[in-house]
Amino acid sequence: MLAIHSIHRELANWALQNLPKEAKCIGEIEIKLLFGLLRKNMMMIANLDLLKEATLIAHELGDFEWEQELCMEIEKLEIQMM
Repeated sequence: MLAIHSIHRELANWALQNLPKEAKCIGEIEIKLLFGLLRKNMMMIANLDLLKEATLIAHELGDFEWEQELCMEIEKLEIQMM
């Protein structure tokens, strides 16, 4: 199953509602809304990447308790993406 986060759905819905099919430019209000959604997406991805990198470090250090904690945090984020 392909997980689509609510931010991505919101971006798609926003684009369908606010962008004409042949939009060549958008207004300031649309840009502010778009950048807000893109910022949320960026933070979500950065957080997920950070957790995955930390998990690799924990594994390489042999700290399996920390690794397990990190995996649980990753799982929580991935559940939110569905």
